[in-house]
Amino acid sequence: MKHIVDSGNQSVVDATMKRLGNNMRSIASHRKEENTMSRGRTCLQKISDHPDPEWSENFFYLLLEMIKYWGEKGQGQRQGLYVHYAELYNDLRSKQVAFPPGKKFLDWPIDEPVPNK
Repeated sequence: MKHIVDSGNQSVVDATMKRLGNNMRSIASHRKEENTMSRGRTCLQKISDHPDPEWSENFFYLLLEMIKYWGEKGQGQRQGLYVHYAELYNDLRSKQVAFPPGKKFLDWPIDEPVPNK
């Protein structure tokens, strides 16, 4: 996802979110009534017969970090690379989905993408 956003290509970001947005929403909403990130240990059971619980939890944590990071960047925007993430983030927050308290995996240098001309 980072490389897609970093591409600066709005069409690619739009198409990706159109295709994956609902899947991201579904996984991020997994066991939302629990406030711990350990709820992610079982988040991939719908798509894999024997998912590794530790890998699943890490994937879940990173997914929520990404949604939160780009969702906060997109607040107040009507268009741009982060709008879909802001919509997703706001929707999840309105449904009381708990997000990670800090950054654990989102540790790469995140620069502003260079829009395609």
